[in-house]
Amino acid sequence: MRLIRLIFALLATASVPARADWQRVDTEHFTVYADTRPDKARDYALELERFDMLARHVFALGDREPGMKLTVFALDTDGQVRAVFGDNSGNVGGFYVPAAGGALAVVPRATGSIQTGEIVLRHEYAHHLMMQYFPSTYPIWYVEGFADFLSTASFDKQDFASLGTPPAARWMAARNGPQMPLERLLTANRGTLKGPQTSALYAEGWMLTHYLSVSGERPGQLSRYLDLLAGGRPNRDAATEAFGPLDQLQNDYDRYREQSRLNYFHIAQPFVYRGAATVTALDAAGQQTIRERIALMRGVPRERRLALATELERAAAQFPDNAETFAMLAQARLLLGEHDAAKAAADKALALDPDLGRAALWRALAEAARLQKAGNRDTEAWKAARADIIRANRAAPNDPLPLYENFRIYTRLGLEPSATAKQGLARAYQLLPQHVGVRFTYARLLARASKPDAAITLLQPLANNPHGGNASEDAARMIEALRARQPVPDPPSETPGADED
Repeated sequence: MRLIRLIFALLATASVPARADWQRVDTEHFTVYADTRPDKARDYALELERFDMLARHVFALGDREPGMKLTVFALDTDGQVRAVFGDNSGNVGGFYVPAAGGALAVVPRATGSIQTGEIVLRHEYAHHLMMQYFPSTYPIWYVEGFADFLSTASFDKQDFASLGTPPAARWMAARNGPQMPLERLLTANRGTLKGPQTSALYAEGWMLTHYLSVSGERPGQLSRYLDLLAGGRPNRDAATEAFGPLDQLQNDYDRYREQSRLNYFHIAQPFVYRGAATVTALDAAGQQTIRERIALMRGVPRERRLALATELERAAAQFPDNAETFAMLAQARLLLGEHDAAKAAADKALALDPDLGRAALWRALAEAARLQKAGNRDTEAWKAARADIIRANRAAPNDPLPLYENFRIYTRLGLEPSATAKQGLARAYQLLPQHVGVRFTYARLLARASKPDAAITLLQPLANNPHGGNASEDAARMIEALRARQPVPDPPSETPGADED
């Protein structure tokens, strides 16, 4: 899972071409920005929706309420993606960020590499859905293995799906690359993997998922194993009870891995998205500020913030009647800690568009930061900030960020959150459980409400994330404290409106 570390990322000036024809496509589960013709942008979004239909079929989601839409920026080339990411190695084919303002993915529309942007996006979207609907205890090999298993799905001329077709790179790595004994793979956690073992995790995780799902040799065992883990059984005990002797599992797996051909599932039902797909060409201001939009959504490194604000000041001067530009400027000034300038830009945005919820939110956070810096905890003084957060929520009831920030207002004041604020945090988690800060904060609320097991369930996916970095370590510490019935440490500190990495 490529959860993005933003510390070293730089948004290159030439990361997105100046000549642009950016389209926005809104469908049921996606908002897609693509620099292409309207018909091609629409086709791209429809293909994403078709994959979503298949994923929901596999997950048996039925009519369950969707969470917040995934925003996808489809750039022309993988080189542009690497420039946005700040990568010079050539190893980044696309990336996904579960930011509090909404999850987003940045991928190339076309690439000649083995790991295409489409497969990267599908892999990350599998994680996105798993975290959205099944926040349970999953071993890291299965988290990655299942995402790879789903990502190579294909559709034929009848729109029927093939699922589990082997990705050549993973199969080759599983057979010829560094190998990990299954006993080690099944019991691995984030802290035990180093160097080549992490690469082996992906290949072996995919191969074991394929074996247990497709071979037909061990029906029901994978589900039993996952149920035992969800019930709190240690990894090795769950594996032994579900799979039997692990040496026999290893022998069967080794034989399966050496086969010259692997089967896959064929789902003989058409997957055709028939919902709405609204295509809108970005206006001149939107075309010019697409780089800044991506940067603000994914998080901005400190050394890049002043330049970003300067670019948005120029855009605001060029487009003085564009509310979105002033709202982005307000966010950029907030990142710099320039609270008065942030408020002024938000005021301008709201004067142009009183229903622009994010502008009201940035104004609220600027005022909250100003009061907090002054040490002012007078609840009367905070009324304006809270009123703007409520305004932002009313403008966009399904935006998790105002709900999350409303809860955090209470913690900044040192007050017990109201029942409404607690309900709002629960709703923010329901909308965007992928976000680390939202998940940590809600887990801590559950722990304080004497629901430690529910809190552990929320934290376990973070602790098991092989690329989770500090967040994984924080989650593991919180889980340890919860199991020991010790006081729960605070969630990671966050700066209002800042990148929350």
